[in-house]
Amino acid sequence: MRVLRPDRAVTVRPYERKDRSDVRDLSFYNFNVHVHLDWQTVDEYLLTNPPRMWVAHKHGKLVGVIGLSDTLSGISWIRLAAADDSERPRVIFGQMWERVCAELAAEDVKQVAVLVMRDFIDRFMADAGFQYVEDIVTLRRYGRKLPPPPPERPELHIRHMEAEHYSAVTGVDHAAFAPPWQLTRGEIRLGARMSAYSSIAVVNEKAIGYQIATTHGMNGHLARLGVVPQIQGHGVGGVILRDMIEWFMRRNVLTITVNTQESNIRSQKLYEKYGFHRNGYDLPVWTVDL
Repeated sequence: MRVLRPDRAVTVRPYERKDRSDVRDLSFYNFNVHVHLDWQTVDEYLLTNPPRMWVAHKHGKLVGVIGLSDTLSGISWIRLAAADDSERPRVIFGQMWERVCAELAAEDVKQVAVLVMRDFIDRFMADAGFQYVEDIVTLRRYGRKLPPPPPERPELHIRHMEAEHYSAVTGVDHAAFAPPWQLTRGEIRLGARMSAYSSIAVVNEKAIGYQIATTHGMNGHLARLGVVPQIQGHGVGGVILRDMIEWFMRRNVLTITVNTQESNIRSQKLYEKYGFHRNGYDLPVWTVDL
């Protein structure tokens, strides 16, 4: 970890509710801002009074913030990071990161990950010892033409996701994805509540797959699709995917995007089969071991 000369006028402490307005302004009016909140806006995120966030002040002015997700399997994601453009962002982030690392280590957090949305954060990550892992790729589908129907699965039923399904869906998610890609039950719940359409695939009253999709204007986005490993490759993902595409098309939403790991070849082949193609919008993931 590269150490820059600290700014002795900067103090770092845990976020408090009274900081909400200043954090919102900092994240809205500066360039050096990283936001990876998935289902929420910054305002919505701050209204939850996030417990894992730290702020930096200089001469009484809020000049920095770092917020992290809840830990799952010893891993936490950077969800919000911002520094005042009039300051030295690398110094601000560096001093905040020292405090964050000390507190996360005390909680036995093993790794922190970040999805790079803005290039400015590269310099901070290099200072903090982050290493590149892989890219998240985006695929896009456009048009009214439906893909061929998947093989019939009469025992398989698609249902709207309801609150009573969250625990089962979390189990599917943790079976389908390895760390750091798993979601907490709280994230599943939030995603379903903020979704345009979320559904589960059920066999004999047991959830074996699910999807969560959102809308942005007239564009749809498949935010999450998971199927339990033992039946992957048997058409369940295709049934869920076609149902989601048909749901959007009935509402005249013709553009749908989806993200997946570059290393997840199986998922990419499934999406390509259903008319999705990579659009070149790739985002790198970096991690650091604590």
